[in-house]
Amino acid sequence: MTTTLDRERIASLSRNIPALPEIALKVLDLSHDEDANLHLLADHARNDPVIAAMLLGLANTPQVNPSGRPVRELYHAISMIGLSRVRQVVVSVSLRGAFGGLLPERAYAAYWNHCIDVASGAQVLAGHMGLPAEQAHFCGLVHDVGKLWLAHNFPDAFAEATARWQENPEISEVRAEIDAFGMDHATVGALLGELWSLPEPIRLALRDHHGGGPDAMSDDPLVVLTHFAEVTTQALHGDRHPLHAVSPLIDSVLRPDWEHLPQLFGEMEALARLNRALVRAPGA
Repeated sequence: MTTTLDRERIASLSRNIPALPEIALKVLDLSHDEDANLHLLADHARNDPVIAAMLLGLANTPQVNPSGRPVRELYHAISMIGLSRVRQVVVSVSLRGAFGGLLPERAYAAYWNHCIDVASGAQVLAGHMGLPAEQAHFCGLVHDVGKLWLAHNFPDAFAEATARWQENPEISEVRAEIDAFGMDHATVGALLGELWSLPEPIRLALRDHHGGGPDAMSDDPLVVLTHFAEVTTQALHGDRHPLHAVSPLIDSVLRPDWEHLPQLFGEMEALARLNRALVRAPGA
């Protein structure tokens, strides 16, 4: 039985999951002026005791603070860790906390770890391609939010759709979801991004992370990079059901050095392990 979804129904049910945390949006919106933003980040972090404790803990690790002198002030901690890493930690922790409880513990841990893997892959790829690494990281963290929304609002129908494509390699994940809901999780995610007033490139990355032909997705480099990170993550983790559509825009827009790419795999895996340790998903 199909549950037909449209923009109006998604908007009416969007209250069933939290909006993106205000602190994540504020941090995402900060400029890249490090001097101006250190004080703003410290002010934002002080309003969230979980984030404040995590940043202080990170600043007192041997990797960040080899001297071992205790760091007790947030501004000092943030200046030691670095603006880019702090922004990523704040966004990751706030998102993880906001969406926790929408799925059973084990399912949420798997969901979140996959998002961290894609975010880490996107960050590494962006750094080597001259693209904004923080925006790429954010796109990876939220790329599957439509899947979270479907699983929370329609658990039985979503489970049936998931079982259908997992048990039949001839059926793509996108096809199974469209048959069940009239749209796939990527389209749902893009509509949520619109309701949350996310910037257009991020909304398009949510919509197009499963790829397609040149006419089926945006050619914005951030969008194509998010798709590339999803493809790479699935390849690294030996997914039994890889994406059915790998966009040729990866070649025409990003022009990756395919021979050099395997050398980045270790960097992606190491960053993903670090990010999972910093932002531990429940049950992981």
